[in-house]
Amino acid sequence: MRILCTFPGRYGDLLWALPAIRALSRRLDTPIDLTIAGEFANILPLLARQPYLGHVWADPDWALEPNQPTPPPRRARAMLERTHDQTFHLAYRGWPQRALPFETLDCLNRRTEGSPLRRAPLLADADLDLSTPWITVDGPGPPTELAVGFTEAWFELKLGLLVCLDPTLPPYLQLTPPGSRWTTEGAGRVSVLAADWLTHARTIRNADRFFGDCSALHVLACALGTPVLLMEPMDGRWNDIFYPYGKTGPRVTLITGGDGRPTFDARHCRDAIDTARSSAGAGVSP
Repeated sequence: MRILCTFPGRYGDLLWALPAIRALSRRLDTPIDLTIAGEFANILPLLARQPYLGHVWADPDWALEPNQPTPPPRRARAMLERTHDQTFHLAYRGWPQRALPFETLDCLNRRTEGSPLRRAPLLADADLDLSTPWITVDGPGPPTELAVGFTEAWFELKLGLLVCLDPTLPPYLQLTPPGSRWTTEGAGRVSVLAADWLTHARTIRNADRFFGDCSALHVLACALGTPVLLMEPMDGRWNDIFYPYGKTGPRVTLITGGDGRPTFDARHCRDAIDTARSSAGAGVSP
C-alpha cells in the first residue's frame, strides 16, 4: 500500500506535522510519501533521513499563498492520487483549535472517513508519542554548548540581546541560513553559523540546550529532544497552539519576567540560561 501526505505549511508547521505522519506510518506499517511546496525544498535532505518517510519531494509548481492553506496544483494532485492508494491533504481548516501536532492528527482522522482506510482504527492523541524524538540525524556537528536560533523578526532587539549576553554565555552558535541579516550584520559581533538544515540539526543535537525564539529552529530542537529556552517578543507567538509541551518546562520554557509575562529582558534571559545549566549540572533531567 502506498500512502501519500501533502502538507501546505512552512518549516515550523511541517516539523510539528511529522509526529502525526510518523504515527500513521507506524499504524499502517509502511513509510509515508510526502509532498511539500517548492520553496521549502532545502529541508528535503533532512526529511529524507527519517525512517517513517518514504519518497519526499518538493513540488516546484506548488507555491503557498500568504495565510492560506493552498492545496497542491490540481494536475499534480490528480497524478499523485493515481499513483497512491490513499492521499491525505493535511491543510488546517482554519485557525488551529489545538496545539499544532494534534491539529495535524485531527486532519488525518477527518480524511480517514470514507477512504479505503475507513475500517482502520483512527489515530489517538497518544499515538503522536511526543516523548521521543521524531527527527534523527547522523554525522558529527560543530561542538557547542548552546545552540542559538533567532529569526530576523525584531532583528535589532535580538542582536542587541546577544551582544549584551555574549560575555556571559557558554560557547554558543547563532544558527542561520546563508545570506540572512545574521550573516551580513551580526557576523563579527556574535558567533554565527550560516549553514543548511542538516548542519543545524547536528548542531542542535550536540548542544546541551537550544536558546531562541518561537520558530522552525525551536521546533527542530523539540524534534531532536533538545531542551528549549525561548525569548519571544511577538505576542502572537505566545499562543498555546505553538506549545504542545507547555511553556514552563522542562522540555520548553518560555522566559518570563517578574510579572509572569514573556520578556526579552537580558537579565531574565541570562538567569534562565544559568538556572538551566545549574539544573543540568546537578543531574536534574531536562
